[in-house]
Amino acid sequence: MTTTQLATLPPVERAIVALSFETVKAEVSKLATQYADITAISNKAGRDQAHAAAMTLKNRRVEIQRRAKEVREDAVAFQKAVIAKGDELAALIEPEEQRLLKLRDAWDAEQERIKREAAETEQRRKQAHEAKIADIRAAASSAAGLPSGEISKHVFAVEEADVSEASFEEYAPVAARAKAETLDKLRAMQAEAEAREAEQVRIKAEQEAEAARLAAEREELARLRAEAEARRKEEERKAAEARAAEEARLAAERAEIAKQREEQEAKARAERAELERQAAELRAQQEAVRKQQEAAAAEAKRLEDERIAAERRAAEEKERAAREEAARVEAKRQAKEREVQRIARESNPPNSDDVVALVAKHYDVSESAARHWLAEMFGIQQAA
Repeated sequence: MTTTQLATLPPVERAIVALSFETVKAEVSKLATQYADITAISNKAGRDQAHAAAMTLKNRRVEIQRRAKEVREDAVAFQKAVIAKGDELAALIEPEEQRLLKLRDAWDAEQERIKREAAETEQRRKQAHEAKIADIRAAASSAAGLPSGEISKHVFAVEEADVSEASFEEYAPVAARAKAETLDKLRAMQAEAEAREAEQVRIKAEQEAEAARLAAEREELARLRAEAEARRKEEERKAAEARAAEEARLAAERAEIAKQREEQEAKARAERAELERQAAELRAQQEAVRKQQEAAAAEAKRLEDERIAAERRAAEEKERAAREEAARVEAKRQAKEREVQRIARESNPPNSDDVVALVAKHYDVSESAARHWLAEMFGIQQAA
């Protein structure tokens, strides 16, 4: 297959041809099962066999991957060359493309500007008509709450407004309707204001009449209040005299009651003083008895403590004498036992083995070493 034919193949098929995929696949499939009988290693020869088989498989795998890497690097180089040549061809026509696009964009921008200015002009024209219509309608809200004379001025101004097509163009019907509606509102407001003003005149007259009536009533009320004040003062004078007499009577009664209370309090104080004296004498007697009891208890406790101390000293002395006697008996027994042991040792001297064992134990050496020391020290001929 030629290089041109290879380049026209799909990517997967090109990879199959470049790697001889089918041929190599059949080979490595057979190779992958060639050593299936190696399932365990029991000796050095088995280990060498497994290693040799693994190296054969590894070498074939590395060779396949190396070939794949070479094909991949060739493909990457081809990709870079295609990108470079494609960019070179595109660069031949791109400047002309950009020039034409700039011409197109400039024309589009100019057309957009013209449309935008026309729209803005139209918007300003409409807003001007709408503002004049709003001014006509605003006359009604401006006249709210004004006197009828002021409202009539707003009516005249609206009546004079020009709502013809020459002034409002296509808004003329809207302006005419706004003018008619505003005039209706203003005339209704004027009528309400005139009625309100007439009502205010009537109310003012009624208020003046009511004020006169109230003034007359206030004068009559002031006269009645003066008469009532005079009667009140007379009644207060009589009440004050009655209160003074009553207070004098109550003062005399209070003085008598205070005198009786003082006498009773003096008697109660004398009785309390006598009771306090008797209670003091009783407390003194009780205190004397308590002190005598405490002294007796203290003396009894002292005697008991002395008795317990004497008994404890006697017991300690008896125990000490018993310990000393026991110690004397034990000392005599030990002395006698030592004497018996001494006599026994003198009568039964230790043999040579006992002496050797004693020396070896004391100096922490072997019995042969101890026997050798003793032989040298005392000139003893060692047994062969």
